[in-house]
Amino acid sequence: MSARATGATLGFVETFPGVSLQGWTGGSLETNPGTGGTDGAGDGFLSVKTPNGLQHNLGVRSSGTPYLGNWTTANIKQVRLWLNDVGTDDPLEMHFSVGTFSNLWQYNAGFLPPNDRWAEFIVDVTNPANWTRIVGTGTFANALLAVEVVHVRHDHAPFVQNPDDIDADVGFDRVLLTDGLVDVPVSSRVPRSLELATPMPNPSRDDVTLSFEQSEAGPVRIEIVDASGRRMRQVELADAGTGARAWTWDGLDANGRTVPPGYYQARATGRSGGMSRGLVRIQ
Repeated sequence: MSARATGATLGFVETFPGVSLQGWTGGSLETNPGTGGTDGAGDGFLSVKTPNGLQHNLGVRSSGTPYLGNWTTANIKQVRLWLNDVGTDDPLEMHFSVGTFSNLWQYNAGFLPPNDRWAEFIVDVTNPANWTRIVGTGTFANALLAVEVVHVRHDHAPFVQNPDDIDADVGFDRVLLTDGLVDVPVSSRVPRSLELATPMPNPSRDDVTLSFEQSEAGPVRIEIVDASGRRMRQVELADAGTGARAWTWDGLDANGRTVPPGYYQARATGRSGGMSRGLVRIQ
């Protein structure tokens, strides 16, 4: 498939050959080192950094032709991204956005890339309940009918137009538009990140079950974080191999006290990165 096609294109995969940025831009520092991408030596990728080691917005966007137009007609139901948390700066929480410049929506699930290695993350485009409008007015369905831009940025809830600042850099490679069936092989094995399901029940006043699945064996770290970013609870789950697992949060903080009602983030992280999901505690 050519690097650029016409209109929203099911099966399109965005790579960064050579040192090309492929038209991606943002308010950060974007470069392509020409090596170290998902296919290893000689494979380029998009490197996105905050400028001069300062706390700053971190994100990148594209209005490339294969993303533009009617995603519903094109039957685009998933977007797959390959991410890498480069270096040892602040931990990232990356979010995908899609829509128009006056009706832009952000995926609520956050992606936690692994340190200095690649993992694949999946955006589900089929459920409007999993998205928050961050710009303008209009419905999510309307946004998908006339896509003008796609965007990937670091952000923490609550989601608004201006994202949270961070001092970090992220590697970004291979963006695949798919219906969940169309796929593109990666010559080097890139693991799929740990996937965290929506907490159940949500909202809740009692126990909350966090279900997740990982493709690589290893321990899993679970964190409960409040709206101001304070870590309320952290547990380390021993390695139990690959596949589906679950952990139940009893609503208590690290000191055994019941957390107050409000908005929280549940984060689950394994060897190949992880995800965050929002949850609400009520009286």
